[in-house]
Amino acid sequence: MKRRLALLGLVLWLTGCASDTETDYASALMWNDTIYYLSVQEVGGVPESAVIGTVTAETETFPRENGQANCCPPGTPVAETEEGLALLLDDAWYLCRPKAAGSAGQAP
Repeated sequence: MKRRLALLGLVLWLTGCASDTETDYASALMWNDTIYYLSVQEVGGVPESAVIGTVTAETETFPRENGQANCCPPGTPVAETEEGLALLLDDAWYLCRPKAAGSAGQAP
């Protein structure tokens, strides 16, 4: 009986520890039903006319709705460039590349 209680206690303790894990998500933006991943590549010379909107919501997980991002606050400008989209972060534009076609799953 003591052995069963000890085993049950161990299982409960391990289950409790497992629930405290944190998940990291790639920095991403969802725009027009497409996931764009934020890169470290700066984009120069983005004209104001290239701005197509702003981030509408921030999430701590992976973006699942259009206009949602997990890497910047609402109101962050989004611009369209030849290479993809760009986000204005700390006075610099950073390229966001679309998720590769054929990738398994939407969220990591």
